[in-house]
Amino acid sequence: DQFVAARSSHTAVTIRQPLSNCTCQESVLVYGGVSQESNCLGDLWEMRCIANSRGKNVFYWVPLLREEHSMWPQARSSHTAVDYNKTIMYMWGGYNCINWSSVFDDGIWEYNLTSRIWRHYQGDAST
Repeated sequence: DQFVAARSSHTAVTIRQPLSNCTCQESVLVYGGVSQESNCLGDLWEMRCIANSRGKNVFYWVPLLREEHSMWPQARSSHTAVDYNKTIMYMWGGYNCINWSSVFDDGIWEYNLTSRIWRHYQGDAST
């Protein structure tokens, strides 16, 4: 079994899965944060749920890995995320872990749970 490493200053959202044969149809996405060793994390995990043979819900973690040549947000901490329509996570802000006094203003990141693809929307922080 895999587990998400202990962390703080991460973000997590609940996403509904379109699974008709499962008693629990929600999963949790966890992105980034700071490890116990004070390293900045840029990983994405999904906590899934299945019903076992006795009808009990069993939870397990799945790493959502970066596809080669795909966009991926920089590692960050203390960022914010929300879900949209239970299939998309929007994430923005947070601290840049290379320079802890620097805050990200790099627009909004969108993660689509269906396509498993990140998209980046550059914004203008002055407007």
